[in-house]
Order: sequence, then C-alpha cells, then structure tokens
Amino acid sequence: MNLATALAAERHYQREPTAASSGSSTPLPVSLMRLLEETAERVVVEGTETERVTASSTVKGSDSVCCVCMGRKKGAAFIPCGHTFCRVCSREVWLNRGSCPLCNRPIIEILDIY
Repeated sequence: MNLATALAAERHYQREPTAASSGSSTPLPVSLMRLLEETAERVVVEGTETERVTASSTVKGSDSVCCVCMGRKKGAAFIPCGHTFCRVCSREVWLNRGSCPLCNRPIIEILDIY
C-alpha cells in the first residue's frame, strides 16, 4: 500500500462516521463538564429560586461531605496524601484497603480534624 492509497482510505474513513452519525439518533460525544454546565445554566434559566439554591448548594456544599458514604461530614485526613473523609469511612478504608481511594497512596496514619 502506498502513501496516496493510505491517505485516501483515511479520508474515506473520516468522512464515513460523520455522514453516518448525522442521520442517526446517536448523540455526538460531549464532555461531562459541558453537560454539567448546560444543566446548571438550564436550572438558572428555567428554575425557581428554590431550585437555584439546591443546585448551588449541591455544587459548593459537597466539599464538606465524605465522598465515600456521602452522608457524614469530613472529620479525618490521611497521612501523607491529605485527602479527607469522615472518621468512620477513613478507619474502614485504612483497615480494609490500606490505600487512599482517591490517589491510591498507602495510608500511614489518620489525622483527626476538629
């Protein structure tokens, strides 16, 4: 196969998915961040005041909630990585797994945050 044939085949291949996807019902791939931005914009434009408060508190208020159980406030940090979780989950993760679920670094110690 020479270079001209390979380039022609590549051009043909690149045109094929575009033509096929324009007529099909399959949506084009979109980044998750773009979808979240569109959803937040839609809530602000179409939503009521209570929906706006809920959407903003969900985005901003999630920093203090444990990302493992999503129920308790963060109260402990792993040493050396510093990722924070609630005290119950941090003890369970340390005993059962031994490494941080976010960065996979080994847990040496748990620091209680007051």
